[in-house]
Amino acid sequence: MTPHVLGLALVLTLALAPASAGAADAPPFLPIIERHAQPLTAVASDAEALSLFSSQLAPALNLSVPQSPDQQQTATQLVTELAAWRLAAAVRKAADADDHAALPPLFQSIATQRNWLLGNDRFPALNRVLMFNETLQAGDPARMAHLAGLAFRAEAEAERNARSLWDRLQSWNEQLKAQKAAGRLCGTWQWTIHNHKNHQEHKATIVLLPPGTPAPPDMPQPAKMVVLGDAVYLRWDFQRGYQEDSLLFVKEGRHLEGTFMATTGDWGAITGKRIAGCAR
Repeated sequence: MTPHVLGLALVLTLALAPASAGAADAPPFLPIIERHAQPLTAVASDAEALSLFSSQLAPALNLSVPQSPDQQQTATQLVTELAAWRLAAAVRKAADADDHAALPPLFQSIATQRNWLLGNDRFPALNRVLMFNETLQAGDPARMAHLAGLAFRAEAEAERNARSLWDRLQSWNEQLKAQKAAGRLCGTWQWTIHNHKNHQEHKATIVLLPPGTPAPPDMPQPAKMVVLGDAVYLRWDFQRGYQEDSLLFVKEGRHLEGTFMATTGDWGAITGKRIAGCAR
């Protein structure tokens, strides 16, 4: 395999890998819940939940501080799920151990947050735990076992929801990172293409727009742009095929150097020089 093809293959492997391969793994939720048990018990409003997320939980969960209203709402929901998960897990452990004396302090600790936590019927399984506990009498192993089962279902419900919300926030993080990376390409470039197939050289001026910006009909844009560190993958779709560019940022990001390969069999070298900044 020639060096230019090897370089192209390397970038293609990275660029076309499933999105989840580059995403961060889910964090260990239970240790995080245990470390933040006290603030999770004390939070009693959406505003407090968002503040707790931004100040303590976001770094622990490998997430960014939410910016948009949708992200803030999702972060708030995640905090409520973690608070519910914490309570359900504690109740289950106490019930499994038949430790009736441990239950009253648990439920007393959430007195200030109960209305907020259970508002709008968002935790039906946890609500059943609280209602059943109010009828529980000491020295009744069968009913303690039933309470443990209810708490287990509440715990599973909160865990499932928390992981789903974390995935949503993490996906936003990855999209933001990808947009920032692709933004490095924005600007006007002087493109020099040397086709090794016919030994011809072609120069062109290419304007790459910011991610998500609609392009005029006379301003072709790559069908796909992926930036991984200094490695750049571009795919251009044409009527009769496509071209893939494998490039690297050089000279502090002012130049691009690499290779191209097209479905027509053309292949060769590309050098690019940024001649104007991003027109935002």
